[in-house]
Amino acid sequence: MPNQISVQLSVDSVKALSSFQRSSGLKKSAAISWILVETSIPHIPKRGKETRGESIDFDLTDAAALVLRNVCKSKRSSDGIVIEAYLGRTYK
Repeated sequence: MPNQISVQLSVDSVKALSSFQRSSGLKKSAAISWILVETSIPHIPKRGKETRGESIDFDLTDAAALVLRNVCKSKRSSDGIVIEAYLGRTYK
């Protein structure tokens, strides 16, 4: 069963996600799940610096949801800040 989350993302993060989707051929939820499971944990700021105005819904895989929960708990951050940090990197 998919793990549904809804987060607020900045315009830059939405653009980064779209760019990764185009290059990988993955749909939105699959792209986020892949990034969470297959890449290392980025630096997670205490607070996000970006203005997050776009609400995005994702259906994460069980493995991706587990990674997200663990990172959020260990870094004491919200889902949105953690996903922003992952999308702040360049993926090719």
